[in-house]
Amino acid sequence: MSLIFGSRRGINSRLAVNVFLVSLVLGFAFSVWQIYLDLQQSRIQFDQSARFAMATLRSPATTAAYSLDEKLSKEVLKGIMEYPYVADALIRDNFGHTLAKLGRSDKVSEPEIARWLFNKQRTYSLQLQVEGAGSVGEFSIEVSAAEATKSFLFRVLLVSVAGIGSALILSLVFFIMAYFMVGRPLRQISQDLLRVPIDNPASVPVRMPRQHEHDELGQVVAVSNQMLLRFEEALQQRKKAEIQLNYLAMYDGLTGLPNRQALSQQVAMLMGEHVGMGNPFSMMFLDLDRFKNINDTLGHTVGDDLLRIVTERLTQHISDDYYLARLGGDEFVILTQAADPAQSEIFAQSLLRLFNQPFKVGTYELFVNASIGLSQYPADGHDFETLMRHADSAMYSAKHAGRNCYRSYSIGTGEMVDEATLIEQDLHNAIIQGQLKVYYQPKFDMQSLNLIGFEALVRWQHQKNGFISPAKFIPVAEETGLVVPLGEFVMFEACRTAQRWRSMGFPPFTMSVNMSSRQISGIDSVSLVERALHETGLPHEMLCVEVTESIFMGSQEDVLQVMNNLNRLGVALSIDDFGTGYSSLGYMKQFQFDEMKIDISFVRDIFKSARDAAVVNAMISFAASLELLIVAEGVETPEQHRYLADAGCHVLQGYAMGKPVLDKEIEARWLEFNSLAVCPLWEEQT
Repeated sequence: MSLIFGSRRGINSRLAVNVFLVSLVLGFAFSVWQIYLDLQQSRIQFDQSARFAMATLRSPATTAAYSLDEKLSKEVLKGIMEYPYVADALIRDNFGHTLAKLGRSDKVSEPEIARWLFNKQRTYSLQLQVEGAGSVGEFSIEVSAAEATKSFLFRVLLVSVAGIGSALILSLVFFIMAYFMVGRPLRQISQDLLRVPIDNPASVPVRMPRQHEHDELGQVVAVSNQMLLRFEEALQQRKKAEIQLNYLAMYDGLTGLPNRQALSQQVAMLMGEHVGMGNPFSMMFLDLDRFKNINDTLGHTVGDDLLRIVTERLTQHISDDYYLARLGGDEFVILTQAADPAQSEIFAQSLLRLFNQPFKVGTYELFVNASIGLSQYPADGHDFETLMRHADSAMYSAKHAGRNCYRSYSIGTGEMVDEATLIEQDLHNAIIQGQLKVYYQPKFDMQSLNLIGFEALVRWQHQKNGFISPAKFIPVAEETGLVVPLGEFVMFEACRTAQRWRSMGFPPFTMSVNMSSRQISGIDSVSLVERALHETGLPHEMLCVEVTESIFMGSQEDVLQVMNNLNRLGVALSIDDFGTGYSSLGYMKQFQFDEMKIDISFVRDIFKSARDAAVVNAMISFAASLELLIVAEGVETPEQHRYLADAGCHVLQGYAMGKPVLDKEIEARWLEFNSLAVCPLWEEQT
């Protein structure tokens, strides 16, 4: 039975119960209707039987009443009593005298239900008449419904039993039909679904029940098999995704190299192999120099392509004895099992030589250097994190040493990196708390030595550590992106100061403000200059924006648009440190500069190197041909001054002529002498 009905909550059990209840209700309704019809028929028959009996004995009853024959009257009443439902009978003459009266000795009292089932009228009377004589008497009977009720109730019982039995038989027939049409196919489908393997669901399809190919059950099976196929596809995709995730968990998605997690496992394995054996290994932390500049100027797509090419060059150089991984960004780590640290240093030098050749990235030919830090196991650490931290410290030591070199870890390198980290943290607060100050270095006319402008330079007076050299915090700002808010602060402060000096009556001058390549490549560089001029009220012709040649590394269209927009604002543009970076005569022709500054490195050695002197003369001649204002930086001696003046240089700038000072000191000199032309502040220094 359990195979057919299943569980109590199964569809077969529920179907059997529902079919039984429906059939029972239908059987009951049919029985009630049949009983009702039978009751109506019984009532009619009951009444007709009484009238028929009296009509049958009417003639002898009339004769008995007419002749006043009591004996005949009793015979008539005996005849009427043959009918079982007649309880009492009576014949009277025309004068009201009873001729005969007869009652049933075994009379049974009527049940209460008889009065409800049959008419309450129980006495039937018939007037006896003779033609020509009129009424001769009365014939009456009193009937009992006990027997009729008993007979009716018996028939009710038979009808009820028959109805319920028919309902049960009908429900069984319906259930069997439903079971074979729905229940059993559904059980087969559910059993097939339970047999479907989890790891390969489409391998065991659901069987199609017979004769259900085109009905709803067939559709259920078809849809189920389609879903199994989709589950199979989703499972395969999930397996592929898990494989991909496992790969990404251990390998770098950009270069395909092992990542930090894989590197840590490799280091743990090497440490496990060498425990107690005294066989060291080296960890080399390689970081590309100024990689952020490439991302900021050329875009991250070029930066990603460069990382792939660097990976290829490194992979081709190292052998199977080395382990190459990428930590992220421009950071790579190489593990070598060289027993002698000197061998690791030789290998580090070979790595640096890989960067002597340029990298061809699309239409760009990029010269990129690297800095390498080395740590040794077990001398510099006994776990992965310690070795990584010390190699990282050594790498930053190499960067502070001028980049494009390697350094091995020592206690001093750790202290140096700690200092750089502290500078970065404190620089955030310095910008917010106003620890940064803007100093102004004067610029003089080369011939008259009259002061004609200033260059705004930022300085940092730390609350605890005192004065921090720009050579320390400017590179950190460039690396971390803090140069953007730093440059905005200098721009607004310089414009406010210049406008205040203008209102004080200073003679005409220009205020030069440096903007980094990251600022120039940003979308807000032009709006920054525009806001500074608008909010301070400084005339545009009094502002000069100085940029370095590193902007030429960026997208030429974007940089050209920014420079053209600055030209439209009416501010002057100066190319700073010309000849020290990515110089190109084509760039100078394409960008509309107003001023060119010769770097101090060329000016310093014009009397020591004929080559430097020739380079300076060529720069001056080139700038003159472009009608640019020529500024010489680092002019410290009268000999340099005279040489540059004779060569055609227009403006000089140097510590000997005028060191950077605060705005208050310049204003004090102005109020004291009411002039900035050959001011004693600088006249004494010359």
